[in-house]
Amino acid sequence: MDRQGRVALVNAMAARLWQVAPDTALDISSLTQLMASQLESPEPFVEAVLSYFSSSGQQEIAGQLRQVCGRKIHHAITAIHDECFPEGAWLWSFLPQEEAPAAVPVPAESGASLFADGEITRDLNAVGSLMEALAEMVFFYTLDRTMYFGNVMGRFAPETRLSPGHFFARSIWQIFPHKTARIHEQVNREVLQEATTKVFEWCMSGGDGQEFWFRSSHAPLLDAGGQAVGIVGISMDITRLKSLEENTREQTTYIRNILNFQANLIVVMEGSRLKTCNKAFLDFFHCETKEEFLQRNQSLEQVFVEEEGYLSARDGQWLLRLMENRQRAQETRVLLYDMRRGENRHFLLDFRIMPTGIDEMVLTFTDITELEEYHRLLQDINAYLEIKVQQRTSKLQQVNDLLQTREKLVHTIFETIHVGIVVLDEGGSIVQSNSAFGRICSLGTDELAGKPFEECLRGRSRRSARRMFNRSLTRSQVQGPYHWKVQRHDGAQLRVLFSLSPLAYGSGQDYRLLTITDITRRHAMEERARYQEQMLIQQSRMADMGEMIGVIAHQWKQPLNSIALLAQTISLLFDGQPGEYSRQRIADSLQNILEQVRFMADTIEDFRDFLTPSKEKVNFPLDVAVASILHILAPQLQLSGITPHTSFQSTAGELMLAHGYPNEFKQVILNILVNARDAIEQARSNGQQLQGEHSIDIAIEPLPEHWQLAISDTGGGIPPQMLEKIFEPYMTTKGDQGTGIGLSMSRTIIEDHMGGSIEATNWEKGARILIQLPRAGKSSL
Repeated sequence: MDRQGRVALVNAMAARLWQVAPDTALDISSLTQLMASQLESPEPFVEAVLSYFSSSGQQEIAGQLRQVCGRKIHHAITAIHDECFPEGAWLWSFLPQEEAPAAVPVPAESGASLFADGEITRDLNAVGSLMEALAEMVFFYTLDRTMYFGNVMGRFAPETRLSPGHFFARSIWQIFPHKTARIHEQVNREVLQEATTKVFEWCMSGGDGQEFWFRSSHAPLLDAGGQAVGIVGISMDITRLKSLEENTREQTTYIRNILNFQANLIVVMEGSRLKTCNKAFLDFFHCETKEEFLQRNQSLEQVFVEEEGYLSARDGQWLLRLMENRQRAQETRVLLYDMRRGENRHFLLDFRIMPTGIDEMVLTFTDITELEEYHRLLQDINAYLEIKVQQRTSKLQQVNDLLQTREKLVHTIFETIHVGIVVLDEGGSIVQSNSAFGRICSLGTDELAGKPFEECLRGRSRRSARRMFNRSLTRSQVQGPYHWKVQRHDGAQLRVLFSLSPLAYGSGQDYRLLTITDITRRHAMEERARYQEQMLIQQSRMADMGEMIGVIAHQWKQPLNSIALLAQTISLLFDGQPGEYSRQRIADSLQNILEQVRFMADTIEDFRDFLTPSKEKVNFPLDVAVASILHILAPQLQLSGITPHTSFQSTAGELMLAHGYPNEFKQVILNILVNARDAIEQARSNGQQLQGEHSIDIAIEPLPEHWQLAISDTGGGIPPQMLEKIFEPYMTTKGDQGTGIGLSMSRTIIEDHMGGSIEATNWEKGARILIQLPRAGKSSL
């Protein structure tokens, strides 16, 4: 383009790239508008180009363009001065990725003379002048079939110690190192043999050891008969491009590692399209890549489980609903199916709009099913990125722009996370904090900056926080997480989890990273759950107490009858004639009464011992505990015509010791035995014909790490549809006669309190309850 803004020359490659005829009359404005109509984001391009030309630009500008079709094109504008353009001109060059020139036909008189004189020589000299005016190192050359250089023209950097004269009439083996020459030889042979164009990259070292990378395009020179008689090549210095690509890969990997460091599920959306996600998101859905996830699910909302009160695909514009909830200060919840656990997990869904000028947002899924403490948290990523940006200010502008974009992304994540993060200096003052910490403290981030962190607390909590911080200064390891009850500066009582860790902040000072999570709501829910559990246990105990009272009433009935008869006998003996015989009979009757009373007292003692809750875990013998419950129930089992059988197996000299709460364990055994008795009596009342005797079999056998207790009855079994639900609260097979809490509390005692397991199955004659408890250890008699 000349200085009057007219397009003087458009070569075939430029015409093909921008769909314009080479002989079309164009000026700078019309050419720019034509190109802008084919770009994805034309506004910045048009503004930059027109501004450059309007200011009579003398320096080079360069960048990368992306056409609507998806092709990426590197472009550069350079001011040139040549005899062809005495008033000066601009050279606008374009390099599409993986682009190569077509084969170059030449007249029959091919060879060095082709470029020696005549119109072609003048044209090549003009091309050479253009190349020498470029900011990048570009050179054009020819090779004969023996791989000797002919004409060479272009721009050479002094650092390479190369010049056109250095190439002329010399072999590739004389010019390049052995490895580079082998690459050229292989490519040149393919060009000559296949008569096709080859594009390749190669590297060579300059005089000071600096490496230069080139991208070359070699095409065959064809004679009139279509035979390859030589090679024409053009090489461009892509050292800066290589450096840019390497820096881009490093920064992409760096940001990817930061994303993968997060325990939350993080997704970046571009409109309604899933653009990228972190490793935690892929692991949750059991996928290796984002593409695998999209193959299974056409869109993100398809994985939302439908349930009332939760965001799902049936809501249509779910992103719009998410934003509306945010404006109304309402939480957005979603259900996701966890393939690893085989269950639905509850998540809080939040978002941040990306400040990149395009339709992007960051979605964060926070698992609130269990609210487990994070093991590793973000460490001052914002400050680290700022330092990295400062260290890279001397690098290419493209790398700087990429770093700034990634920094904004990380800052968005930093502010999205629901865990409070604070950087403290060596005096305990707040250097930096995120918005989550401000919400926990009920203070703004501006109010917190520079304030001693304990001033967010009150009373004893303030003094305890200062002592905790002072101790951390002498330790180099992470402290926590700790469960702490604190009083906030406004008097509010909070339950929090916190941890302190050393932080290398880069300024030589001793910093600490404080992370804090508000678990007040979770703690209240756990306290309520424990209270309800104790109420259920007490309710179950009261039901068992009623059963025990019935046992005692039955056991006392016969002793009381005996005492009444003996009392009448003593009365008759006193009314008769006194004598030695009468006195002996009175003494025997009194002794018998004392024995009956002692039996009744033992029964009451067993009853009292059963109802007394165990205060702490102890080692106790399973067989003795089971035998004590059988002793209490024996009269009722006998009255019901049920025979108990026991089989206790252990290694010789080994006690059947388990570790837990013995009386709660007895309560479980009592509940199971009473259920077995009721099942047998129910089967009788329903008219079921049971073969053999009615019995309850109790077996204890050792496993490598556990004791296994099996209780089997002949009551016909549990209905199959109720087997999986039999341990749920208020689930009963007795209709109005049952409470539905006995087996539920049995599972709580065995699994939650004693670390064992309990399950229900059926066998051919009835039900079988299997209990496994950890062995307390082996002890010799």
